[in-house]
Amino acid sequence: MGVGHPENCTGGIRCVIVDRMGNNVRQGIEIPVAAEGFSAAQSYVEEALKLRFLSPEIAHETMLVFEAVFNTVLEQGVDPGTTMSIVRDNRLGGISLKIGYAGKRFAPVEDDYLMSPELRILEAYADRLTYRYHSGYNTIRISMKKSPRGYFLTCGVGILLAVLAYMLLCLFVSPEDRTALLSEYIFPVEQVFANAMLMVGAPVTLFSLLKNASNTFIVAEWESGARRLQAKALITSAFAIALAIALSLLFVWMFPELYAYDVRHIGITDESFASFIVSMVPASIVAPFEAVSPVPLMVVALLVTYALCSTGEHFDFLKQAIDACFELFSRMLSAVMAALPVFCFLAILDELIDGGFQQLAVVLTFVVFALASTIILLATYALRLRAQGINVREFAKTLIPLLRENLAIGSVIDAVPFNIRYCVRNFGMDRDRLRDSLPVLAQINLDGNCFLITLIAMGYIYLTGTDVTWVNIAVIAMLVLVLSCGAPNQPGSILLGALFVIMYLNSNEMLCVAFFLEVFLGSVQNIVNVISSVVTVAEEEAAQTKAAA
Repeated sequence: MGVGHPENCTGGIRCVIVDRMGNNVRQGIEIPVAAEGFSAAQSYVEEALKLRFLSPEIAHETMLVFEAVFNTVLEQGVDPGTTMSIVRDNRLGGISLKIGYAGKRFAPVEDDYLMSPELRILEAYADRLTYRYHSGYNTIRISMKKSPRGYFLTCGVGILLAVLAYMLLCLFVSPEDRTALLSEYIFPVEQVFANAMLMVGAPVTLFSLLKNASNTFIVAEWESGARRLQAKALITSAFAIALAIALSLLFVWMFPELYAYDVRHIGITDESFASFIVSMVPASIVAPFEAVSPVPLMVVALLVTYALCSTGEHFDFLKQAIDACFELFSRMLSAVMAALPVFCFLAILDELIDGGFQQLAVVLTFVVFALASTIILLATYALRLRAQGINVREFAKTLIPLLRENLAIGSVIDAVPFNIRYCVRNFGMDRDRLRDSLPVLAQINLDGNCFLITLIAMGYIYLTGTDVTWVNIAVIAMLVLVLSCGAPNQPGSILLGALFVIMYLNSNEMLCVAFFLEVFLGSVQNIVNVISSVVTVAEEEAAQTKAAA
């Protein structure tokens, strides 16, 4: 890494080109670490954040974090003449501001700064900050995720190209050759992508679950209300799963001609029940990861979670190790997810070759059914609000801008600071209660994941005639519930959840469905999760207000 081609700017500030490697040229700015250098740094950062794929709220928050970092560096002190380089770094899945300067270690948690506004900001956005100190040089990164709008646009282009490719194949390729193309090339490549997702997704899911569980455990240690929120979140997620199973059965009953399965023939258990019980706990702890077995993996995750939260003096060390492992595997998963538009193209082409536009119509029917069913889930939230005496119409009207911004941000966890500010400003909610509640709910209140994955999985079980028993359905429900507890942190969470259900059912016919679920319903599940969290906090606040009165 080097700095070259300096261009003089005003006031002793230099514009520099940093890290010229092949076609990768990153232009940054170099300023003196002094109060007079902040104006130029602020102008550069504001310009660097003017990107169409970056949410305005994320850009605003990043500017706040940068100002807090800069002021903290000034307060800690540096040698006269020290310069600071600031570079916008485009990375896979997002961008980052890279800040570097020579001097003593950047330490924003010293007692001298305990009550400073800067520290509060750095603590609030700690998940977006990374610090490194090597050979007397500080490197600080402020990471930002791109808005998913460009990502979904790319997937949409892939779908259109798949339709065009299918029409060309119909014109120039015989039906026999199209079938051979599907079985020998397209489906194996889809399987490679699914295998890559599961290969990296299994450890990501485990560490994400541990990360969320440990974060919630830390909050519960000093905030007793967090335990009540955990219980309530699990109950609402379990209700979402039960509602999805009931709606899927209702849909089969209403449209029996679409399905190859008679739900009246669902058995209690089958001859493989004993072998299933034995397989839940394998003889080797690495076996669930080697075979990517979802049920044993779930058992291992629960055991490790319990052990982690009861380790006592070693908890902090293990927590840091888990966060580091999650970060490593999450970056690997982001690299795999970058190829989703290509595999979305292959999945649509697969469906078209297999059954023509009629098959695609069935897929779209399921998507529409899932969206319509979500309205029923939202109606249950309206009933919960009404039960607490909250005006549902006004609540929904005020909620719309919040949801619009969450669509742009694309991550329920990244949106927590904005959601807290919005709810305080527009709903009049208590800021302290929101600070205690929303970060916990963002990690464990996952009605959207639970509802949509269960609904689509059950629908395709009936559509393909896959033999299931009530025990299988109960296991699917538990899988979805446990897997969703680690979902918010990881990219492609809804795709991974669907793939684990497919692994359990051993149903390759559902492979394309997992891709569609992520593309068509990924934003929907995020919005449902946000609504559920805000409704839960509104319920809690209304109940406490009534109790106080």
